This record gives sequence, structure tokens and C-alpha cells, in this order.
Amino acid sequence: MGREFRKLDREFLDEVVVLETESYPAGGHSEEDKLRIRRSIGEIMDRQDDVRAYYGLIEQGQLLAQMCLLTFDLNCRGQMIRAGGVGSVATALVHRKQGAARDLLRAGLLYYRNINVSMVTLYPFRFGFYRKMGFGYGAEVRRYRVDPAHFPDRRVPGVLRRYRGSESEREALLACYQTSLRKTHGMISRLNPSMEEAFRSELAPVVYERQGRVEGYLVVDFERHYVMKNNLVVREWVYNTPEALYALASFLHHQVDQFEKIVLETQDPALAMILTDVDAGTYEAFQSQFVESHTSATGILYRVVDLPALFAAMGSWAIAGPDLAVKLVISDDFLPEHQSTTVVVVENGQFRVGSEQPIDVELRTDVATFSSLWMGAIDIDSAIRLGLVHVSSIEPLPGLRALFRVDAKPQCWQHF
Repeated sequence: MGREFRKLDREFLDEVVVLETESYPAGGHSEEDKLRIRRSIGEIMDRQDDVRAYYGLIEQGQLLAQMCLLTFDLNCRGQMIRAGGVGSVATALVHRKQGAARDLLRAGLLYYRNINVSMVTLYPFRFGFYRKMGFGYGAEVRRYRVDPAHFPDRRVPGVLRRYRGSESEREALLACYQTSLRKTHGMISRLNPSMEEAFRSELAPVVYERQGRVEGYLVVDFERHYVMKNNLVVREWVYNTPEALYALASFLHHQVDQFEKIVLETQDPALAMILTDVDAGTYEAFQSQFVESHTSATGILYRVVDLPALFAAMGSWAIAGPDLAVKLVISDDFLPEHQSTTVVVVENGQFRVGSEQPIDVELRTDVATFSSLWMGAIDIDSAIRLGLVHVSSIEPLPGLRALFRVDAKPQCWQHF
């Protein structure tokens, strides 16, 4: 009997809880932790919907590996497309190094192809593991530890409030997030429209209102060190106007007597420009004339699983550049079903998938690099310079730049 990929119901609840706690010990191992995890997973299994569900790889009645598959909206270059998310990947301890995770991920990617989802995302526990499966790097995440006084303090119209979680407050926060979603490349729709994550910390969210509308908010939490030495951690910072940005920055500035540092994680490399000083106060990494400013990490990864479907989902996306006909030859060893040759035609600022016709250039690359290129984690010039992308001619380079141009690096606040 072969391995079966299937949606998991409560029949497998106990086994899923064991896999979850063994693979993610940070979630806790106390009986209270296990009850909390069991309740959360059980609720997902009871709904059995396509937004969030557990799937597993079964062999001879045993659960070899499991994961949670999600479906949401993704802002891709200003176009809202359906995308998938892979979370909670776990393999049973006694079945590791037997190809279970590989088979599970392959089945998951084929599942998304079958439901016409063209892009899949995940947060990696190990980059190399997922890169071999065709996932490309996303945006860099920077963590700053900044003195509160180094945030700007500007007077702007509007008011700051603390939200405690009433229904109207949650709706106002969701509306603010939705506005940011429509404006921000890489953001995904909220998995829980009740904005539950924003109210989990000990501190209530700080919001900026103007004319009765929320235009930005901060989700903040404590980072404790000593009795009188603590940091304020910014978990989420959403702003839709410059006024909202500076109103919330002023709030952080005014914490100078309360907190030693503001811990800020951001995927926007330009955000540090508003700070008057980004000195991290550390010197171990460089030991040179360079002043250390932040630590960095790689966040969400992206993977195209159906290139023609991706282009179809882009709809009326406009391209400001010269006309171009490019043949895209994408290699995909992990998912041969996706290995494809696609001709993209740009005419008068509009693009379409072409057929047999004269082309201006042929572009060859692997699916991981193409995914990063498409999401703007790397630009076409750098990809060619590094030998990650090969083109048959550099003459049409202006057209390729326009095709792959992204105004900003992808940003995503929603975790899964």
C-alpha cells in the first residue's frame, strides 16, 4: 500500500498534537499547553474548510507527516491573487529521513495547482531544505534596538487611542489593515478577521485616528530584562498615511522615560531613514569602522506553482515599458508538472500569455529564482549579474526591467 495524502479529521487529532509538540517545543509541553494546542487544532479540523485545514501523509494507517494548508489573498504587484500558505510542517520522529516531508510537500503543491492557486508561501525553519523544493527568498527582515528618543516627535492632526477589543474597535483595525493590504505588495489577507492576534499581548494596541477613521496602529508588547530595565517590542506597525506614521513614531519617542529600547522588526529597508540614530550599541560582528545598526533575517519564502495561472490572475496589470516578447523557460526539478515554457507578450503597456510567435529574448532560470524575481526580492540586473538568470540577448533589457520592476520589497505582517 502506498502513501496517501488526505485531509485530517479528529481521528488523527491525538497524533497531530504529538507531532506538533515534538516538532515545535517552543509551544510548550505542559498539560495546559497540550490542551491549548489540542483545542486550537481541533477547531480547525471541525471546520474542514479550504481557508485552513490540516493534511497528512498516511501509510498503513500511520500518520508519517502533517502540515496545515491555508488559502488567502495576496497583494502581488498591486493585484489581489489567491495564494497558499504552508505551516506546521512536522514529521514523526520515527519516520524522519524517509522522504515523508518531501512527499508531503509535493502533494501539497499539487493540491494548490489543482485548485488554481498559483503562488505558495511559507515561513522556513531551514532555508536550504525549502530552497531545494523550489521556494525562493523573500524580503529581508531587520531588527533594530533603538533608544526611544531616536524616533521622530512631530505634531500631526488626529488623536492616539488605546483599543481594548470591542467589536467596533476590531472592525476599525481590520478596515485599517485592509487598506494597507490593498496598497502593500506582499501583504496577505488577515487569517482571523476578528484581529485576535492584535489583542493577545499584555498591552492594548495603540491606534491613530483622524476624522473618526483609524489610519494606523501599533501592536506592542513587553520584553523584560530586569525589574527597572525593559524594552517595548513593536509586533506590528501598520500605517496608511505619513501622518499616521509620525503620530505612532511620536508615541514611541515619548516612551523614553519608561523603556530602555524600542525593538522594531521591519521588512521596509527605508523605514530606518526616519530615525535620528540607528546605532545598535554592538561591535562584535564587524570590529571595524562600520557602525552596527541592526540584525537581519530572511522571512517569508515564495514559490510559483503554476506560471500560466499566475499570469492569468494578474488580470489588468499594466507595465510601463517598451513592447516585448519573452520566452520564459523555468526549470522545476521538485515539481516536474510545473516545468514549463511560457511566452509573455507586452504590447502597449498590457501583457498577455502568447503562443507561437517571434520572440525578442529567451530567459532561463529555476523556479526558486523566478519566484524571488517576480516578488521583487531581487532585481533582474542583479539576477543576470550573479548568473542566476540567463538571457539570450541583453538588448531587450529595458523591457525585462519593466516586466520585473516592483516598486517595493514584499512586506507581510501576517504570520502563520
